[in-house]
Amino acid sequence: MLEKGANKWFEETTPQKVAPFFHRFYMAKEYRKRIDFSSKNTKALWVYSEEKTAKLIADMPMEKFLDKYNLIYFKDNKFGLTFMIEENDQEVVYDFTKQICEYKLNTYFENKGELF
Repeated sequence: MLEKGANKWFEETTPQKVAPFFHRFYMAKEYRKRIDFSSKNTKALWVYSEEKTAKLIADMPMEKFLDKYNLIYFKDNKFGLTFMIEENDQEVVYDFTKQICEYKLNTYFENKGELF
């Protein structure tokens, strides 16, 4: 979603729209493939399949983003924010969100035993 830029990243999306980006991200680095795509089921995803990748994204992480605060929704195959971001705040919120995402990804892979 962040690849859409500061003025569009927060717009509603679907697992199908995210699938190619998700797949490229994981396949771009060997350690990502090895950590998250090495089981029998996920190893099959080394070869891109929009349908299978979209199903994986819908199950996790999209379903896992839902929380008690209801800031995010995933309903009828649509994923998005439940609040608006004022135009004047879009750049700041984008930068902050990007930093959080990068931190969380780095921490995730470091905790799995892989250092960049």
